[in-house]
Amino acid sequence: MKPSALALTLLCLVYVPTTRAAKSFTSASSLDMDCLDTTLGNWERTQAFSVSLWHKPASNSSGGLVCKQEGSGNFRGWALRTRAGASSTQYAAEVANTGSLTANVRTTSEFSSGTWRHIVVTYSGSGTAAGFHIYVGGSDQTLTTIDDTLGSNTILNSVPTQLGCRGGTSSPAFFVNGD
Repeated sequence: MKPSALALTLLCLVYVPTTRAAKSFTSASSLDMDCLDTTLGNWERTQAFSVSLWHKPASNSSGGLVCKQEGSGNFRGWALRTRAGASSTQYAAEVANTGSLTANVRTTSEFSSGTWRHIVVTYSGSGTAAGFHIYVGGSDQTLTTIDDTLGSNTILNSVPTQLGCRGGTSSPAFFVNGD
């Protein structure tokens, strides 16, 4: 039995090869798993969800960790990503309709490169930045709001959920550095 979209948690080990090939959840056979389909992560802004993964930043840079988000234009969808901080990596999450209609947060703390960390993002379905929590190593992080303008706009899109980038298989972009 497949879990419902509301209760679904993605558990991922993010690995991005040096060739920067997009890793995409476009079909069950591409991942050798029979529980995934092309609607994985197809959540609306009103649906609660959580995403969990292990990540080891290679450098202080920005990139998509797990995303179901367009790679250009409106950037509609959702994303868990890294964000370049003042000196080390921060973790960020967003739900977006367009570049200017988003609920977007980042961790206030920065995290050094070279260490594996368990990252969990939860989203309440509120359509607001206050609906996010980011946990790093089990600790609920203090978040800084970047934008809180999503309102009642949709975040649905037709791109697949991807590891290590965003934008779908035809135009992957925003690659992450790290293991």
